[in-house]
Amino acid sequence: MHLFTCALHSDEQHAVAYLRGELDMSTVHCLIERLRPVAPAGRDLVIDLAGVTFFGAAGLVALDELDSRATAAGGSIRLAQLPAPVWRLLAATGTTNRFGIVQHGSGPTAVAPSAPFPAVAAAPQQRGLSGSPDAG
Repeated sequence: MHLFTCALHSDEQHAVAYLRGELDMSTVHCLIERLRPVAPAGRDLVIDLAGVTFFGAAGLVALDELDSRATAAGGSIRLAQLPAPVWRLLAATGTTNRFGIVQHGSGPTAVAPSAPFPAVAAAPQQRGLSGSPDAG
């Protein structure tokens, strides 16, 4: 049983990474090992987070590092299909506007910009960081 997987599909100009599972300090090395060679290649990289079931601070730090490498090489990293755990961490750390957010179709060339997420209010149910409903 894998706690985390990162599948990568790419062509000359674009790459899409599909993340699945728990991204935390015990699994983040898989993300870094898989995407570190892609980031400095000067290509646009979309990271599809739809399959992420847990997103810890180590994942956020890794995305920041990968984005810095990609930007320095003339590329970009954008996030897509962000689930509630990712939105909660971005909101808690004040980084909801740190990364470009996109929608994408079935392949790397189907990437299209989308509007930024309207804060945490649109997340499935307003919950505290512990996962329990806020006591208002």
